[in-house]
Amino acid sequence: LEELADGVAAVLKCKHRPFLLSREDHAASLTQLGRTDRWQRISRAYQLKEEVEGIDHALLIDDVLTTGATIEVCANLLHEAGVSRVSVATLAFADKLL
Repeated sequence: LEELADGVAAVLKCKHRPFLLSREDHAASLTQLGRTDRWQRISRAYQLKEEVEGIDHALLIDDVLTTGATIEVCANLLHEAGVSRVSVATLAFADKLL
């Protein structure tokens, strides 16, 4: 995923900030959880690790979009910190939860 983000940043001629957000809780896999359970589990798992001053538009890149809970939590953190626009790019999406 890191290489993908580097490539996207190069093509878009924008700055890649891989450590802007960090997942603090790496406890258990979320693959078997539904949207509500995922959201509850990860709503406190992510934190901003860098200042967002000067960032008007952020692009979040995810490898697989399952329920959207991770993207929602991360986008909310960015919005709360002052980023006015958040876009999302994903390589794949899960048609059904496993």
